[in-house]
Amino acid sequence: MDWMREGLSLPIIKPPSPNQLQKVYFWFGEPIETAHLNGSQAEEEVWQVREKTRVAIEGGIQELISKQEADPHRQLRARLAHDIKKVQTNLQHQVWDRIASIYQTNGKGSEKSD
Repeated sequence: MDWMREGLSLPIIKPPSPNQLQKVYFWFGEPIETAHLNGSQAEEEVWQVREKTRVAIEGGIQELISKQEADPHRQLRARLAHDIKKVQTNLQHQVWDRIASIYQTNGKGSEKSD
C-alpha cells in the first residue's frame, strides 16, 4: 500500500454487540450570556464566562447520568423485551375482546330467565 506509511496499519474496529447498545441522551442547556463582554478579552471576565460554562456543562452531564441510571429501558435488550411484552399483552387483550364479542353476538353466555 503506497499511501500508508511503513510500519503503520489500520486499526481493527469491532462493532458493539447488541448487549452493549444503549440509548443516547442529549442535553441542551440554557444559553450563557456573553453580550456584556462587548468583545472584551479581559482575563477576569472571560474566566467568569468559562466558569459559568463549566458549571452548566457539568450540571448537564450529572443530570444525564441520573436520567440514564434511572431508565430501566436504556439497554437495547431490556427495551426490546419490554416492547415485545407490551405487544403480546395488547394482542392478548384484542383476542379476548374479540372472543367475548363473538360469544355475546351469538347469544351465548347470557343466562335465560324462565
